[in-house]
Amino acid sequence: MSHQPFENWILSDEPLEPDQQQALEIHLEGCEDCSTISNAWMEISETIAISQTLEPAPGFTQRWHNRLALREKQRQQQKMWLFTLGLFFLAGIIALVLIIYNQASRNMFYEMSQVIANFSLFAVRVNKIWTVSTAFIKNFPIILPIIITCGVGMLAALGALFITWLGSMYKLFSPVQEGVTIK
Repeated sequence: MSHQPFENWILSDEPLEPDQQQALEIHLEGCEDCSTISNAWMEISETIAISQTLEPAPGFTQRWHNRLALREKQRQQQKMWLFTLGLFFLAGIIALVLIIYNQASRNMFYEMSQVIANFSLFAVRVNKIWTVSTAFIKNFPIILPIIITCGVGMLAALGALFITWLGSMYKLFSPVQEGVTIK
């Protein structure tokens, strides 16, 4: 037995025409399946009609907005980290390509001459350092107060710069308090 138009009529909210209503009633008297569906649909419709709509807990909207703002901030931080890591990765790839490219164009004799030249430059620098060191040691008693004064001044300036830098980093990376509570 075909139940198709009758099931649609039972579950439809639109009013039926008189001939459709009569055909449905005749079918419901003879069909136990459709009669069960009709009774169940009526019970469900009544239950839905008398049930109360639940209201959200107080402050739900504000909590939802706070969580949304927090997630957006976290998403922005994550994007920034990924962007920074991507830049470092790109710089590493470029450096690796340049190293490989330069390796192919190197000459062994040129490299050997560069090692000898660098050793010679190192020896010259050691000699200059030795000359400056001996002159410094000879004149040390004269320049000691100047060194102490400049050293203390430089340490104080470096300390102030370091404290300023720490304060800036703290302000830069501390979370912004916009009514967002982190739990």
